[in-house]
Parts: sequence; C-alpha cells; structure tokens
Amino acid sequence: MLLENDRVIERRKQLAAVSVGVIAIFVVLPLWWKTTEVYRASLPYSEIEQLSIQQDVITVTRHVRVVALLESEPAVDVLLMRLQEFLTSKEKAVKKAKYVSLRYITRKVTEASTVNAVEEKLKASQDIREASDAISTLLALNYTGHFTLVVYPRTVNPSLFSAMQAQAFVARQRLALLQLPSSMETDHMLPVIADTLETVYGGVNLQKVLSESLHTHDQDVVDADRMRQLRPSTGIQLSFTLVNTNPSALHTEWNIEQAVNGLLRPFLDHRGINSLGSFSIESQLLYYADLKLGPTKRDGLYKVSANKLPQSLSVLESRLGFQVSQLPSLSFVIYVPPLDKSPLFFYYPPDWEHGFTSFLSPQWGGLVVYNHNLTATDDRLPVDVFRVMPTFITQLKKLLGLPDLERHSDIIQLDRLKSHELYDWQIDRLLEAKMIECIASTSATLHSLLQLLDEVKNMVISDDIQQEVEQSLKALIKSKEYSKDGILDLAFQSAKESMQSAEKAFFDPSILELLYFPDDQKFAIYIPLFVPVGIPVLLSLVAVLRQFVHKEDHRKQE
Repeated sequence: MLLENDRVIERRKQLAAVSVGVIAIFVVLPLWWKTTEVYRASLPYSEIEQLSIQQDVITVTRHVRVVALLESEPAVDVLLMRLQEFLTSKEKAVKKAKYVSLRYITRKVTEASTVNAVEEKLKASQDIREASDAISTLLALNYTGHFTLVVYPRTVNPSLFSAMQAQAFVARQRLALLQLPSSMETDHMLPVIADTLETVYGGVNLQKVLSESLHTHDQDVVDADRMRQLRPSTGIQLSFTLVNTNPSALHTEWNIEQAVNGLLRPFLDHRGINSLGSFSIESQLLYYADLKLGPTKRDGLYKVSANKLPQSLSVLESRLGFQVSQLPSLSFVIYVPPLDKSPLFFYYPPDWEHGFTSFLSPQWGGLVVYNHNLTATDDRLPVDVFRVMPTFITQLKKLLGLPDLERHSDIIQLDRLKSHELYDWQIDRLLEAKMIECIASTSATLHSLLQLLDEVKNMVISDDIQQEVEQSLKALIKSKEYSKDGILDLAFQSAKESMQSAEKAFFDPSILELLYFPDDQKFAIYIPLFVPVGIPVLLSLVAVLRQFVHKEDHRKQE
C-alpha cells in the first residue's frame, strides 16, 4: 500500500513539473515576449527612396507671356520662335546639372481685345511707370511664377522712353515693357529680351542652392550670400535695440514704433515675405553696454578696425536677452557712441580712408552707428529711426535670402523702389530658392530618420511618427507637382509643411535612443528575474526526463 502511495506521489510531482515547464515555455515566455516587444509602425520606405533628390528630379517651371503689338503676325511668330530658342538654351544649360530641371513655357496673347486694351493703355499713359501700373492692373499680374513681356513699336507712344536711354523697362510687377525702334528688326530685339530675362531670372542659381543645401558643393568655395541667410522656419523674431553707453550724460529717445509701422510693417506684410512665416517684433533700450571698441582718433574722426567686430558682438549679444524664443532671432542694433567718441566709423585695415557706419553679421542681424554732432553741453539726443530703418531693411533682405539684382546693361531700366518695397518677380526667385531648400532638407531629414530607425531595432515607431512621415511625404509630392506646374506660392508652402512634418517626426521624444536600454543592461535586468524561477523549473524537467529514460531502460531489460 505504501509503495503504491509513493508511486502516486511521484507521478504527481512529475506531472506538476511537466505542467509548470509547459506553462513556462508555451504561455509565460510568449506572453512576456509579446508584452515587451517594441512597437514599430510601418513607414513608406520605398516611396521615400523614390522621391529622394538623387532619384526624383525637381522641375521648376517658369511661364513667360508675350504681348506683341507688331504690325504683322509673321513678325510676332518670328519673335516667339527666337525667344523659345533662347529659353531652350537656358533649359539645356540647367539640365547638364543634377537633380534640378528648369522648364520655360512661352505663350502668345492672341485675344484681340486684350492686345487692343494694352495698346490703349500705352497711348494714354504719360510716363512709363503709369503705363506699367495700368497694364499690370489690366492683365492681373498676380500669379507667382509668371512673367509678361509687352513688346511694342516706338510709334505707339514715343514719349514713354524719351527721358531714358533704355529700350526696356522692368516694372515692380511681373512685367517688362520693351520698346522696338522703328528702324530695328525683330531679330535685333532678341538681345534686349535676353538681357531683360537675365535681369529677372538671373538672381538665383537653383542648382547651387540645392547643392549647398545638400552639402555636396566644394567646401573650399564658400558663398557668402548663402552663409548669411536664415533657413526656412515657421517664424522669425526681430529685435531692435538702442544702445546708450552712458545715459547719465546723454538721454536718448527714439521713435521705433512709428518707424516700424511706417517702413518695416509694409515690407513684412508683402505677400511674398509674410509667406515665409510669422514675424514678431520686440524693442528695448540697453544702457551701460560697453562694446570694448577702443577706437583710434585721426583727423578728428574715431575709427575701429573691422577685425574687432566679432569680439564686440559677443559682448553685446550677452546683454541683449532675446535668446528665450524657440524661433530664430535677428537682432538689429542702433549704437549711440559716447559724446567724446563721435563721429565713429569702422574700416578694413589698412584702408583707413574708407569708413562705414553699418555692418551685417550672418544669421545674427546688423548694427548701425548713430553718429551725432552734440557738444559736451548737450544732454538729449532724439534718435530718428526713420534714418536707419532703410539700412535695417536692406540687411533683413539679405538675411532672408532675397536675391540681389543682377547687373544689367544700360538698355535695361529698373523701376525705382523705396527701401521697403519689393519687385514681385524678385519674390518669385526667393520662393524658388526656399522651396528647393525645404525639399532638400525634407529629403535629408527623412533619410536620416529611416537610417536611424533601421540601425536601432529596439526604437519605438509610434503612430504619430508614422502620421508625420506620411504627411511629410504627401506634402513633398504636392510641392513637386506645384513646382512642375509653375505655382510657386503653393509649391513653397507645401515644401515648408513637408519639412516641418519631417523635422517633427525626427525630433519626436519617443525615438530618442537615450530612452532605451542597451542589450547588456537588459540582461542585467532580466537575469535576476528569470534565473531564480527558471532554474528550479529546468531542474525539475531534467529530473522527470531522467526518470522517464530510466524506466524505458528498465523495461527493455525485463
């Protein structure tokens, strides 16, 4: 009886050991594996690779519309044919480069009512500026990426160009008026048209913008214009500071609010500029800020070597206090020199004779010295910001990346603008460049993100990251489509949205590698947990297996 009970107890032990082992292997381990696995949402790897800069060329389309008031239709056709040949040569020059394709689409205005209306506007205008404004309103020249050429014989209105030696007038709108002298053949007009289009389109090298955005250019050749520009962002903070080194001796007042509303705001409210992002404006008075200039006096003037400017800016930047914003910040400073150090100028050694009172610092801002003729008995200085704001706006244009106007021949006359005014076609070149920057940045960011996620297998890919990547990809596709159609404003907005979504996905806190344990630390955590439980279970299974083998051997011997 006792022997039978011992066998029952032994079987129960064996069954218990086997049950625990089976549960541990087929239930506990899969459950632990499933509950501790890293969630990785699927990402469109192949689509991103297909839309990379190296695989998918960016096509930028420019529309050129021609209104020709010539006597014969064949002459108009010849002019259009020569113009298309010229633009095709420019397309081929760009196609030799990589990743960017340029396409010009020319169209002749054939509606008789439109042509006649343009001719009437030319005849009724007193000067070329009035004519360009009237024709711009008539033709509704508000579309980005489009430019209109109006070619007419001198006999239509001889007085329009009478005050100028030029043969072409490039207006502030997307319009150029070209006067054809009666003695000039249509073919001879092509150089004038070529110079006009070079003035309009020559301010930006799109291939160079792309190569520098991708860091594929020659590192030994540094483009100063590109270095000073801010990269695209959702907004920019503009700060204006009046520096008074000794307010106890000189009391300063400034009309910053009036200057901002009168000059700066009209510039920032321009349709092309405000599409770059939102602008916030702040101002402050800064007292007792010694810039450590150490000027040298000669011939009654105080001058400071330009080599000291970096150290002076470092001293000044520590006192400005505008670094709390997450947006990129540009600082513009009006420096009022002490009474005994005015007038103050900067110079580039050894050229002492040529001094200047303003300078620009790349991606930082600018400074203007406000010289005065006060004597030691004067204790008040009203600072006229209207005097220096045009300089600040010029510096801001460079920092934002507005292309410089190409040097043009004497036969081309540009519309005269105030400091806060812009050429609409100049904005188009800015949008083209910024669009290329955003697309290049998006491509680089998405590829870096995919490479990071591929290398770190235990990194979480949340649904939010998946959504941001998909949104970035969709916006990138839209941007390239709009660019191919020549709709620059929508192309730039889509490219900027794509870049922002890509950066949001890349900098998501959940993918930071520091939030996850390396494999050695995982072993350090799991071994103390599983070994005390696993060893008894394993030994029990080994004992059961041995008993089973022993019984089989015993049966064979019997």
